[in-house]
Amino acid sequence: MVENKIESLGLGKIREFEIDGGIFELPWGNIRVGRPWIAEIIGPSAQYVFERRFLKTIALEFYKGSPSKLGVDADEIEVGKIYEIKVPTSWRHSDERIYIHVITKGPDFFEAEEVSREDLVKYLRTRK
Repeated sequence: MVENKIESLGLGKIREFEIDGGIFELPWGNIRVGRPWIAEIIGPSAQYVFERRFLKTIALEFYKGSPSKLGVDADEIEVGKIYEIKVPTSWRHSDERIYIHVITKGPDFFEAEEVSREDLVKYLRTRK
C-alpha cells in the first residue's frame, strides 16, 4: 500500500529504496573512512551551497566497538522532500553524494527521483 504519491521533478531517474523494519539503511562504501549521513535539503545556502537539516542516525551493527551499519527511522523520510545522502568511499577520493526527491512511500519501500547536484542547484534557485 502506497501512502501518497507526488509528481517527480522530471530531472532524473526513479529508484526504489528498501525500508526494513521501519529503518532505511544508509549505503556505506567503506566503514574505515567516515560515516554516512542523510540530510533534508531545505534550500540554497550562500556558505554551504545547500541549507540542510541532518536526520538522526541509528547504529544497526557494530564492528570493533564502532558502528558498521547506520540507518534512519523511515518516519523521518517524507514524500515531497529532497534529501542528500553522503556515502564515504575512500580517503583518496571525495565522498559520493546522492540527491533524491522522494515521490512515493510505502511501509517497506520508498521511490525517489535521483537528481544531479547541478540540476538541484538550478531547481532551488528557481523555486525561491
